[in-house]
Amino acid sequence: MARIPALTRAFLEAYPADAARVLERVTPESCAALLNALPIKESIEVLKHMLPPHAARCLEHLKPQAAVGLIRALSPQTGAGLLRYLPETQRAALLGELPAAVASALQRLLRYPDDAVGAWTDVRVPALAADASAKEALDRVRRAQDDAVDLLYIVDSEQRLRGVVRLADAVRAAARTPLAEIMRAAAPAIAARAPMSAAGRYAGWSEFQSLPVVDFEDRFVGALHYGTLVRALVHHYSPPLANVVSDTMTSVAGAYWLGMSGLIRSAVAYVTGAAPRRGSS
Repeated sequence: MARIPALTRAFLEAYPADAARVLERVTPESCAALLNALPIKESIEVLKHMLPPHAARCLEHLKPQAAVGLIRALSPQTGAGLLRYLPETQRAALLGELPAAVASALQRLLRYPDDAVGAWTDVRVPALAADASAKEALDRVRRAQDDAVDLLYIVDSEQRLRGVVRLADAVRAAARTPLAEIMRAAAPAIAARAPMSAAGRYAGWSEFQSLPVVDFEDRFVGALHYGTLVRALVHHYSPPLANVVSDTMTSVAGAYWLGMSGLIRSAVAYVTGAAPRRGSS
């Protein structure tokens, strides 16, 4: 594995979103070469910020084992977003190499169009029965390893939403307290097949950072996080990347972006063994 210069590594780690913008403009083969040379944690952070079509093209050129490792480490929403842009045969092959639980979560998200709420839903959020204890709920949150969790969703035996418990309330409650005792009414649920453009108009965002998502039979699917909503709207409705880059280059921060672009392109050239083109940026 080629060693990436320390300054470039530091930039990639500190500013993964800026790095992603640069890598969207290099060839997929070169992007894959750089990701192969990075620790998986840093590769994940960059991939999370890349537009899915570009990230998927990089993924196509990774070794199968590396691609499987990255998909496993990404959140289901991000992983599904990349998989839907892969050729069908490669997508099926990757799903076949993943643990059954991970593959199942991804396949559930892939059933929805890219601009539907269901495609961006966090399916890992804890859903519990009303008679579960506060301790059981907190144990589930720890296992979920999801920093975006702020609510626990209470469902019945048919997976229909009955209410929510704020994570802070569960932390303050005695360990054996049934969730039914600290449960409150849930915010209005969003239909999984609703367009993302409509999801931002729900009144629940004024009170909650996440809203429940249900399928056509009103069964709980997961939660839509506000941060995810913003990223999805930027992905679908932002101006073309070329315009964004053009605006950036004429701004006060243009010199910074140009310098960092050259830094990452030099790293790409370093790991691929190709000399940077004169005047490239």
